[in-house]
Amino acid sequence: MARAVVIGAGPTGLTTAMLLASAGLQVVVLDRDDPAPAEASDAWENWERRSVAQFHQVHLLQPGGRALLEARLPAVIEAMVAAGLPRLNLAELRARHLELPGDADLTPFETWTTCRRPMLEFGFTSAARTTPGVEIRNNAAVTGLVTGTEVIAGVPHVTGVRTESGEVVTGDVVIDAGGRRTPVPALIEAVGGTRPEEHSVDLGFAYNSRYYRGDALPEYLEDVLCPLGSISVLTLPGDDGYWSVTIYHSSKDKNMRKVRDPRSSNGFCDRCRATPTGPTASQWAVWTQW
Repeated sequence: MARAVVIGAGPTGLTTAMLLASAGLQVVVLDRDDPAPAEASDAWENWERRSVAQFHQVHLLQPGGRALLEARLPAVIEAMVAAGLPRLNLAELRARHLELPGDADLTPFETWTTCRRPMLEFGFTSAARTTPGVEIRNNAAVTGLVTGTEVIAGVPHVTGVRTESGEVVTGDVVIDAGGRRTPVPALIEAVGGTRPEEHSVDLGFAYNSRYYRGDALPEYLEDVLCPLGSISVLTLPGDDGYWSVTIYHSSKDKNMRKVRDPRSSNGFCDRCRATPTGPTASQWAVWTQW
């Protein structure tokens, strides 16, 4: 039976592993971080993902992604539902502003969402753990590539990887899903290959998130993403009564860096609501729990 090695146990790596396993391959997934907890309730407090800089930032599964998962990997959606991730239909939030027939099908716009990425990743991990043919090995950072007889002259033929502990894991194919911090380009160069081209572009914005928990989620009267002059505000529901507010601003705006401080972010929002040129009452109504 063919064997694949996948580097990285994030959503991309685990999706790749599950799809390969469904095609009949044995798949070993290697990840440098600690394993996910057994229970979803422990994911936020007790799961460390050093390799994912944005692990505690907000995340949203778009309707297209939801539809693909339902079609190809329904176990992921089932795991998210079991973990308590809420459903959100983006079209229904705006339906009262649209002239739609009463029987209009808005299902294609439905998604499963969470403001807390650990919970999103927990769904992928839970599904992968129960997928026949998939093995996840954590605390297994890849530090080298193993090569065999060349198939194409002058091009290293990778037959496996070497982990930090010295273990060699072989496979018929090795797939890099290590994300932005992947070591693979440098490892390819180390075995005599051509380093892949890498392109990095500064998008020009920064964002900071605050998380809240209460008896009820905010009532949505406007879009979940509201442009407010030189900034934008994203309000998302989450699992277990949590919700989040994220403030986006230019990365060149030094004054806005102060919103990293919880006291400054609350004060900033209060001042915006109090100014005549600030956002409208309906735009701020998404923050009713404040």
